[in-house]
Amino acid sequence: MLRLLGPAWKVALISAPAGCGKSVLAAQFAAGQQALWCRVHAEDTEPFRILGRLLPAAHALSPAFGGRTLRYFEQRRDAERDEALITATLLEELGARRRPLLIVLDDLHHLSAAAPSLRWLKRLLEESGAHIRFLITCRGECPLPLARSALLGGIVRIGEADLAFTAAEQRQLFQKLVGSPPDPDAGPLIRSLRGWAAGLVLAARSGGSRAPAAAPGRAGRKGESLRADVMEFLA
Repeated sequence: MLRLLGPAWKVALISAPAGCGKSVLAAQFAAGQQALWCRVHAEDTEPFRILGRLLPAAHALSPAFGGRTLRYFEQRRDAERDEALITATLLEELGARRRPLLIVLDDLHHLSAAAPSLRWLKRLLEESGAHIRFLITCRGECPLPLARSALLGGIVRIGEADLAFTAAEQRQLFQKLVGSPPDPDAGPLIRSLRGWAAGLVLAARSGGSRAPAAAPGRAGRKGESLRADVMEFLA
């Protein structure tokens, strides 16, 4: 699936329902490169909450960067007054940075009603250099305006259909999780999942694999068990 993330873009957007593997794909792509990971929460209604995770992570990189911004952030007194200075300093340090950097904003849908944070992220995205890329994961429509990103380096969009497991990938998943391919009796249930990653894992762990001496009615019990596990996951 990493091939879906082509070589040239400013923003990569992975948008799909829960359990489709958005964060897993983002983590695999971020591995082995300079990256700042920010898991977004519903409480992140103000930019300083996001900065509070990004800046320490930037300072922990090798080589570190953002030290001046971090000092200003730790010494802040007034949010409205200090935000402009801290943001400008961060953009300056990002601009002076020579190495490419990936900023991952995971679960950005939590900010759908957080206008201050979205405005701040929009500025950070649009005023950072081409060597700063953003990987966004969210459920549903992305709350961050991305219209200008096409002019700043391009957008890659990955959706639910792109993340769906193929039949071959499903067999590999079952083989890895339970040591055997899917049970033919569970075929209709597995097909109904349409490649949904979390559902396939639940299917494997709910008895959707081959087992010796399958008793009559086993497929029905598997179906009931899988449906119960799926409903519990969604809840």
